[in-house]
Amino acid sequence: MAFLDTRWRSLPIDTREVECKAKSISMYASQTAIMKRFLLSFVRRNELFGDLPDEQVPSVKNGDIPFGPSGRPWQTSAVILDPANDNLLRDFQASGDIKAVITCRDSRYLYLRVDNCAAVTRRIEYQVRIRYFGAPSEPQAGGTYYAAVKPTKTPTPPNLRTVTNGKSIEFAIPLRVFGNAHTLALDVSTRFAGIQVDRTGSRFLNL
Repeated sequence: MAFLDTRWRSLPIDTREVECKAKSISMYASQTAIMKRFLLSFVRRNELFGDLPDEQVPSVKNGDIPFGPSGRPWQTSAVILDPANDNLLRDFQASGDIKAVITCRDSRYLYLRVDNCAAVTRRIEYQVRIRYFGAPSEPQAGGTYYAAVKPTKTPTPPNLRTVTNGKSIEFAIPLRVFGNAHTLALDVSTRFAGIQVDRTGSRFLNL
């Protein structure tokens, strides 16, 4: 995560603050009974903070996006970068290990491309969650959107346009589902046999 798209900052803390933090953690008896070593690893001489700036969704002309296996690359950069090979389950299910999410839009659709460490497979379900926001004074200015795709199965929602292309799976989501919203909070996850393999953090995107 040190070399992805997070802007990291460190805040030094003094001895009294370190001791106070250790004492606070020790008060959670049920959690420390299970994972004491892990929780106490956060008792350090500094606090780390990561900033993820909002991203603007690039606009393209209708028909310019190479949706599907056209061989043409997407001319937009990733809006989410995710650590790869970062746990044992993802080593075994590399098609569910997310590397990046790329997005753009035209006048009709929001396009997402999810890049994985291995070729997309029917064993993995790919999920997209979007929380959208707009001015409170406008109708349909906020809500949630959920999509799930497992190759060879009917997607959720059934009319969602998706296509697989090697190590990538692509989504075309109608912009009308977001009403008058101007900001999206997007995250993508993968599941194998009901078990979560990977999940990105949420990223705020401006339409």
